[in-house]
Amino acid sequence: MLRGYMIYRSEYLPRALGALVLLGGAGFFAKNILFLLAPQHNSILFVLPMLLAMLNMALWFLIKGINVAAWPPSTNV
Repeated sequence: MLRGYMIYRSEYLPRALGALVLLGGAGFFAKNILFLLAPQHNSILFVLPMLLAMLNMALWFLIKGINVAAWPPSTNV
């Protein structure tokens, strides 16, 4: 969920992608909590948003990449 928030706040990747990763992280968190507290209600459907988010992120990196022009210039010498 933290990675999704950071992607959402940055300007290097689209906000929709960050929101999708955030939703996927919430589903992953819910699956783990249900695994501990109510194993009879545990389902693979909770990680489906995570799968969609990671597939979208991989496709985004392959097709568009990162907006390098938006990065500040490096001060390393």
